[in-house]
Amino acid sequence: MKNITQSKEDYLRVLLELSEGGTEIRSIDIAYALGFSRASVSRMVKILGETGYLEKDPYGKITLTEKGYDIAALMKRRRNLIKDFLKDVLGVDPATAAREACKIEHSISEETEKKLKKLVISNKEVKQMKIALPVNEKSFDAVINKCFGRATFFIIYNTHSKEIGYLDHKAVAAQGGGGFRAAQALADNGVKVIITPQCGENAEKLFKNVEVLIYKAILGSIRDNIDAYQKDQLSLL
Repeated sequence: MKNITQSKEDYLRVLLELSEGGTEIRSIDIAYALGFSRASVSRMVKILGETGYLEKDPYGKITLTEKGYDIAALMKRRRNLIKDFLKDVLGVDPATAAREACKIEHSISEETEKKLKKLVISNKEVKQMKIALPVNEKSFDAVINKCFGRATFFIIYNTHSKEIGYLDHKAVAAQGGGGFRAAQALADNGVKVIITPQCGENAEKLFKNVEVLIYKAILGSIRDNIDAYQKDQLSLL
């Protein structure tokens, strides 16, 4: 981006956001949105008009030019991306994430933007998938089983569709290898996240090989653990 200050980028982004409401934009609207005086806004609008980023008609209506729109759209996209990264990936408070995204949006490179986008998308994919938890009864309010390999059932919850299913642990009575067989069955059913108090070595190794994440369960029900997972309150086992 050439010869444009952060302040100008902010003006253009705000103009774009205001225009999305479908109403005509005037200097007073920008002043209100940015918290600046009308005199300051009028000076900047004049500068941005002279440099080809916006147009102002005789009645005071302000519109972005193609050049201005391109920069405004870039700033808005980066701001939303950074805000999502801070909030959803790092767990930053939403208000803090929004405030800090306003500062960071001006500084990142195209390469950084691409990598952040990849991380945000990957995080959303992880959150929208099948989760499995060991239980002894078919109930969303059942207490999670303390031993992965000895559970009677596995509840499978789809975080995207909210569908709930159950997998019978066919190997529960096996003398050995019950946990490994259960792990294989869950992986075959497309499960990508396991929440359990503990996991045997062989099952853990299988999950690692097929890129299934294992999170340590908290005391409480299946509902409590899924809620904690979706709020990023669980740690990897």
